[in-house]
Amino acid sequence: SSFAVTVSVLPTVPATPAGPAQVDIATTPGSNYSTSAGNASYGWHLAPPTAGTIAGTSETAVVTWSSSFTGNAEISVKGQNACGESAWSTVKTTQVINTTGINEDAASIQVITKDGSVSLVMNTNTEQARVKLLDLSGRILLNTTIPGQGTQLISQDLKPGIYFLVIDAGNTSLKKKILVN
Repeated sequence: SSFAVTVSVLPTVPATPAGPAQVDIATTPGSNYSTSAGNASYGWHLAPPTAGTIAGTSETAVVTWSSSFTGNAEISVKGQNACGESAWSTVKTTQVINTTGINEDAASIQVITKDGSVSLVMNTNTEQARVKLLDLSGRILLNTTIPGQGTQLISQDLKPGIYFLVIDAGNTSLKKKILVN
């Protein structure tokens, strides 16, 4: 006797998820990630678990970021069908930052960025000001004291990118995201 046999193949390993490389949760509480088509369904994974939640069973998933998380998050996906599951895709890393509370109001302090250098024009009512310069990961690149009056070069030879500047000068404070070209 004979009978029909249907042969199904295992799901393929999906492509590395596509989505943002950096997210500021102050302005972007959720992000979309997508992968290659061709599987019946998909299983998505977000690590670490404290980064937020990930939802979706198709080629697209939505990450809802935790408001208390900052750092690197890893997103991966696997294909699924009636025969089983594929291996996990290559990981997509997304840097999660939070600029909540970053203000740009301090009329007595002017920030000048030019050719990889950062200068401050200080016109405060204090003798000294505490200055911190941080990279996007929160690593302190500079922590110093400068005069509260005059123009001060605080850093030079910075790589192009975005930095955070925190200045405390008595009753005046400035927390600002700056772009260095």
